[in-house]
Amino acid sequence: MSLDMDETDSQTNINGWREHWNERAKANEDIIWLNGYCVNGVPLSNEIYYSAVLSPCIDILELEAHHHFLEIGCGAGLFLSEIEKNVKSCVGIDISLGMISRFIGKSNVVVSDARKLPFYHDCFDRILMYSVAHYYPSYDYFKMVIRNALSLLKAKGVFLIGDVPFGDPPANSQYLYYDKHMIINFFDSLCFPYSIRVQNRIKRSINNRYDIIIYKD
Repeated sequence: MSLDMDETDSQTNINGWREHWNERAKANEDIIWLNGYCVNGVPLSNEIYYSAVLSPCIDILELEAHHHFLEIGCGAGLFLSEIEKNVKSCVGIDISLGMISRFIGKSNVVVSDARKLPFYHDCFDRILMYSVAHYYPSYDYFKMVIRNALSLLKAKGVFLIGDVPFGDPPANSQYLYYDKHMIINFFDSLCFPYSIRVQNRIKRSINNRYDIIIYKD
């Protein structure tokens, strides 16, 4: 996957992933499999999912009962169904109507392109985008999503962009990998405090993954 792509190619790529997730949603499978948390096609156990994926995210986000929460790329609600127990309100967006039709939580969910988030500025205390960035068609698309999401984040808010693959992609990879120096330059330009943490808690098909945490002061 190239870091650069024109608008037509970007939309074709996004439409392809939308169809992929719509088809996946038709399967009568485990919710962890449905949301793509697998190793060699086998879904993570509940224990591993909670200890290696969900719990570290909750620790980073430091959720409080008064928080308003947004998840970008919520799928069938594997994260939101847990997070909604700890905050005042939750909203999820996803490009796949099929995945949202399988939603297991009680939160409000919206079918939307992540570049065109249908919310007012400064309305969320916490935003999560986990294991989503490698499905984006280009680096420019990623940057647009991040800027738009930050406009929705309140002062003192936290935005966790999790499970982002860095480095050179394997030959013919369908996923977007990110250059660490380009990422650092981009986030430096946003002028908000941030940190980048190695995230390889589980060996999966895409390794060399990182979490990026932005603090809106």
